[in-house]
Amino acid sequence: MNVCFWSGVTCAASDDDGGESLVTALDLSYHRLSCTLPSEVFNLRRLTTLDVSNNPRMTIKFSGIIYANCLETLDMSATGTKSLSGIEYAPSLDYLRISNSYLPNALKEMGNLAVSYLFMENCRAKGEIPDNFFGNIEDDYDDHIFMDISNNYLTGTLPYAFSRFNDLYLTADDNFFTGIDPSLCNMTDWNDGMVEKYGCDALMCPMGTYNDFGRRYGSSGIACEKCKRATYYGSIECRKKTMSGHGSHSLQKLVVLSAGLTFAVALVKKLWILLNKNFDFEQHAGLYS
Repeated sequence: MNVCFWSGVTCAASDDDGGESLVTALDLSYHRLSCTLPSEVFNLRRLTTLDVSNNPRMTIKFSGIIYANCLETLDMSATGTKSLSGIEYAPSLDYLRISNSYLPNALKEMGNLAVSYLFMENCRAKGEIPDNFFGNIEDDYDDHIFMDISNNYLTGTLPYAFSRFNDLYLTADDNFFTGIDPSLCNMTDWNDGMVEKYGCDALMCPMGTYNDFGRRYGSSGIACEKCKRATYYGSIECRKKTMSGHGSHSLQKLVVLSAGLTFAVALVKKLWILLNKNFDFEQHAGLYS
């Protein structure tokens, strides 16, 4: 059977291959896969797009990614992969999504890899941004870069090294950052021009302030509100954030909801007991006949 007719497989013919149809994209997302992705996938010489997202029990090893010469887009969000070691050798990767995973050493393991689109929110990455992050990009790089590193455990400051990106859209809220290199506050084309208009606040709300986005955002420039408990840059809530509480907003809401339901049940039980004590069932027997 021709694999080009399989679900999730896209093929295209190329003159370079004598008109033969070859696999150009694989979409294996939401397939409940429980395995390690075969490294032979990276040998598909015309593969440009690979989506294995939302397979929590699937892992990927990157020992063969050096052979994926045409691979530009990789979505491995919400998988069971625990390491990005080797991914830096991807020769053509331009779009990488690793969100909603457990990749604590993601920044270090990416090495010098640089992509135009990076989505790594909520992958529990920790530590400071290393000096060689996006190291393959030279000074005064003019092409657009989108970088979402929000909702992680990142510490330290947004580094001066980022100033070599002339056109960057950065979301870095909800981390443990304690500063921004002042040079970044003068990057006029960053965040669609918001940095030119609002300076550092368009990157992250400063310590002692917060808003829902963790930065000044939108055409009206929604301001960062004062809050003494917002102890880190880019706070999205008026609270003192801890490692144990990080990323647990839904859990906190569930706990509050559960406590409320428990209280309601207890109240109904008390009312029922009082009703039984004070209600004359014989007098009102007709109600039940």
